[in-house]
Formats: sequence, structure tokens, C-alpha cells
Amino acid sequence: MANQFLIKNTMADMRGLSVSEIASLQGTNPTYAGVELLGYYEKGDTPAPIKYYVDEINSRPDDGGNIIIVSGMRLMHDFNSELDIRYFGAKSENANNYLFIQNALNYLAFTGKCRLSLPSNQIFKISSKLVISSSLEIQGNNATIKSNTITTDLIEFISDHNRINGLNVEGRYINQTGDLVFRHSNFNHITNCIFRSPSNAGLLFEKSTGNFVHNCRFEDKSFGILLRDSFGNTITSNYFTRGYRRGELNEAGYQIVPLGDGIKMSTGLTTFDNINGGVKSIISNNVFDNVWRDAVDLFTDGEDIVFSNNMIIKPESLGMDIKTIYRSNPDIDGGTSTIETSQTKSIIISGNYFEDCGLTNADSSAISVKHAEEREGEVPSIEKGVHNITITGNQFHRGKKTAIILGYSKNVQITGNLFKDVPRENIYIYRESRDIIIADNIFDTSHDRSYPIYATQNENYKDITITGNIMKNTNSSLYGVILYGKDMLISNNNISGFATSIYLERAEGIQIAGNKLYNASNQAIRLSSQSYKVKDTYLFNNNIVECERGVVYNTNTSNIVSSGNVFKNCTIGTEINANLFVNYQSSGNFTIL
Repeated sequence: MANQFLIKNTMADMRGLSVSEIASLQGTNPTYAGVELLGYYEKGDTPAPIKYYVDEINSRPDDGGNIIIVSGMRLMHDFNSELDIRYFGAKSENANNYLFIQNALNYLAFTGKCRLSLPSNQIFKISSKLVISSSLEIQGNNATIKSNTITTDLIEFISDHNRINGLNVEGRYINQTGDLVFRHSNFNHITNCIFRSPSNAGLLFEKSTGNFVHNCRFEDKSFGILLRDSFGNTITSNYFTRGYRRGELNEAGYQIVPLGDGIKMSTGLTTFDNINGGVKSIISNNVFDNVWRDAVDLFTDGEDIVFSNNMIIKPESLGMDIKTIYRSNPDIDGGTSTIETSQTKSIIISGNYFEDCGLTNADSSAISVKHAEEREGEVPSIEKGVHNITITGNQFHRGKKTAIILGYSKNVQITGNLFKDVPRENIYIYRESRDIIIADNIFDTSHDRSYPIYATQNENYKDITITGNIMKNTNSSLYGVILYGKDMLISNNNISGFATSIYLERAEGIQIAGNKLYNASNQAIRLSSQSYKVKDTYLFNNNIVECERGVVYNTNTSNIVSSGNVFKNCTIGTEINANLFVNYQSSGNFTIL
């Protein structure tokens, strides 16, 4: 039995075996046990020599790595633990490594024995899409797979339970494509990868469940991660920056619209029917640093999303854009309406840090929760809007305009947040919104146009509770709380340093109770103006200190009860325009000079 091997330096040398060398490898008593290959293109360019044996049973074709056919003789090497792509002929200097890498992937799909490995810090160009059809582990070792001339996705996974670690990916921008794409591919782990170069999506998930994306970096993408009808995904400890196209500003907003969302959950043009947005996903501990549009865009029909402990710094449009859009294809402006769209609902936003969100007045907030992109006959309404939103324990610092904007929203809790030097409306409620609780927040500003809570221009607001908040302004300007609407409770707040602490207009069924109102340069509470009515309003047990005027009634007012309020060091306690009043009752109020 032969125990020595025929030595060949390169794959070309092995493919060029002479007739006598082939004969020495065959038969019942061969001279050589097999061929030992020292390199692929040159000696030593593979991690280690490997040994090929004559295989007279297998019928698989020549794949350039596992099976090599020389003059009809089949040589085989069985990879058992880790397969380096250089054993199949991949080389950083090659213009197109597609065939070499795909052959390696096909071998692993056939055997399922080992993981794929790339050599450290090398770049491998490909000119066709790679397809992974069985569960696979890829160890990237900081190597890069780079698109050469591909006009489709870069790598597509159609199998479950894949693990990709330490891989760098550089795709090209082709609309609706991704660098790594998972279609009906579930329970994948993508860790420690870098997605760089301008392209559409770094990661694209369609009908994909239970994926885990951790400690990856996304640069210059239209969408760092794009989720479509994908359930139960966890996106944690990643870094997102810049985008594919930076917007150009004009006076009205964006002259050229930017492309650059960190994470987008959307419908749109897809391979499958009935695509919805992201559902039951966790987005936590990520950094969104100067993305060129929105840090997170729940473009339509997201549900049961947790967004927690992230850092959002200088997104050029919105920190979070949350809305329901009734369009058959939201990726195309002006698309036709559809009534089948699922409603966006049940979002928890907690423990995040928002800083300097937005560049334009038109589209500039840390969190935007609204139903505002209707198309062709779809009338906006609160029933179609976003429901069940919890915003708790976040910090909002500075920005271009607002921190939180709500429109056509229902069942929203905003609790325990810090708002610091937000230049305009800290919480801006516009259009019809209901069942909103704003509690235990701190609003601290020195801006002369900053409103902590602003709900105006629509008398259809209803069931808003504002309680336990601290509001501070250092320049005695504007209003602490300005409200229109019905059935509202303003209680146990501490408001200081504004021109007017609480301002009501077009208001009905309002209770103002137990508040501490300090240093209002105009008045602590004002009911105005004469063009609209304020009725059924109750002022109980408020402590009003060092204000120019305590309460000013200067509107068509009816059914007002004022009781147990204390006015201390106020120039005027209560100022009433008697000609505008019907049924005013006052009892047990105290004035202390």
C-alpha cells in the first residue's frame, strides 16, 4: 500500500499531471497514495497543504476545490472543519471571485460539515449574486466581499440558521436590493460585520423571523437595515452613520430628498405578496450618528416594537418616524391607496438619548407619531392613526424644532422623560388626538420660543392628562402649557419662569388642580380668547406664587368653579372680564401678600 504522496506546487500543476503520474495514482497497487497540493496559484498561498485522493465512487462534477478531474480521473479532498475560500481558488487580486466562492458554498450546502472562512483583511470582488441555500456559518475575519458589476442583491440567504461573523460587505446602489438579503430565511445571527459603501440596504429581511443583528456597523446606506413583514427580530449594539444621498435644503425644506435611514420597517416592492412592516422586534443599545434622514422609520404597519437604550445624535430629519400609510406601495410617492394596510400600533420607546434631531422646520423632531401621508381619497382620522405608544425614560436635548409630535394618535403615554433646551414645542399635539397621558417629565429650557406642552388649533383633542411634571424656563417667555380640547386634567405640576404657566382656549371640561405655578411674568392661568368659549372648567387647590396676575378670565366663559387656590405675592390675584361670564363660582381662595 502506497504511503507517499505526489507533490504539486499549484492547482495548475495538479491539473497538468502527466500520463505516467496519473497511472502512478491508479490501480490496486498505486505508487502514490494521492497528491499533496502546496498552493493554489503559487506555492504557499493557501493556509496549509492539502491532500487529494483518487475517488472512483463519487460522480459530482469538478468544482475547483473538493473535486478535481484530471483526464477523467477524479481527485477529492474532504474538508471537515473549516473551509478557507482560497482552497477553491478565491484570490483578492481576481476581478471576479463569484464562481470560486459559489462553488465553495455549494460544497458546504452538499456536505454541511464545516464553516466557511475568509482570509483576514483581504478584499474579494464578485460580479454575480452569491446564493446560500443551506444553513451555514461564515467566519469573515474582517475580510471584504465587494460588488464589482452586480445589479442585484450581493448575497442572498434562502436557508435558516445561518451565522455570519466578522464579514465586511461593500455593495452597490440598486433600488430595492440589499447587500445581505434574507428571504424566507429565519433565525440568523449577523455579528461584528461592517456594511460600507453607498448601496440600498445593508441588511434586507423579507418574511424573515427571529434574526439577531449585533455589533455591526452600517455606513452610507439608503437603509442600514430594511425589515419587511419580518417578525421577532433583535437589533442590538450596532452603529449607523450617514446615508446614500444627503439632502439639499431650500427654504421650503428639502430640494433634493435624502436617502439615509438607519432602520426602516416598510412595505413596498418585494418578491412576495402581502408584505407588512416589522412586527415584534427589539431595537436596543444602538448608536445612530448623523444619519442623513431618519434614525428609525416605521414607514407603515409596524407592531409590538421595543426601541430602548439607543443613542440618536444629529439625524438630519427625524429620530423616529412612526406612522400608518395607506398606500399600495409606500416606496413610491403618490402611490394608490389601499385599505388593507395594517395599523401601526403598540410601540415602546424607553431609555433613549436624542440629541440635535433635524435640520429643517418642516420635518424635524426626535419622535414623530402621526398619520400624515395619505393618498388618493384616504381621509386622515384618529381611527386610522397610530395607537398605543409608550414614551418613557428618554432624554431629549436641543434639536431644530420639536422633541415629540403627535397627530391622529390615540392611547399615548409620555412619562419620566427629560427635555433639555428643546428650541420649540417639546411635546406638540396637532390634529385630532385622544387618550394622552403626559406625566412626571422634566422640561428645562432657556429658549424664548420653547413650549413644554402645546396642543392647539383643534378643539377635537380629548382626554389629555398632564400631571406631575416639572417645567422651567429662565427667560419668562411664552407658555408652559397651551391647550385646546375637551376632558383634560392638569394636576400636580410645577411650572416656573414662563410668561403664562397655563393657557386654555376652545376648552371644555378642564380640571386644573394642585399645581404649583411660579414667576409668571404675565399670568399663571389664562382663559382666552374672546372669539371662542371656555366652559366647565374647575380650578382647585393651586398654589400661585410671585406672578403678575394669578388667573385671567378674558373669554366667553361659562360654568367656572374656583376653590381653594392660594395667591402669594401676586400683583393681581384674579382678573375677570365680567361682561363675558356666565355662572362663575368662587370660594375658599386665599390671597397672601
